[in-house]
Amino acid sequence: MNRRNWSLVFGDVPLASLDESDLKILMELQKDGRMSYAEISGRTGVASSTVYDKITRLKEKGIIKAFTVVLDSKKVGFNVVAFVGIETGAELYRRVTEELS
Repeated sequence: MNRRNWSLVFGDVPLASLDESDLKILMELQKDGRMSYAEISGRTGVASSTVYDKITRLKEKGIIKAFTVVLDSKKVGFNVVAFVGIETGAELYRRVTEELS
């Protein structure tokens, strides 16, 4: 995958601040955020100690904001679908839209 295609995956992250190994590590973490440094190392070809250092730096820079769990809502009993309507004045429409997206 060339660097142009990385922007499709990482959106607003400035690619100039990320090198190829950073991008490979981020791709692996997006697949499984609980993956060990050794497993990431094996998949990316980057030394485990370097993987650790890079993940630490990516967290410090705010590029990695959190490691989280995605639940299957149906399996935990959240079977509710909600439709929410919001009314706002025209002058606030853009701001409300940005905040909700």
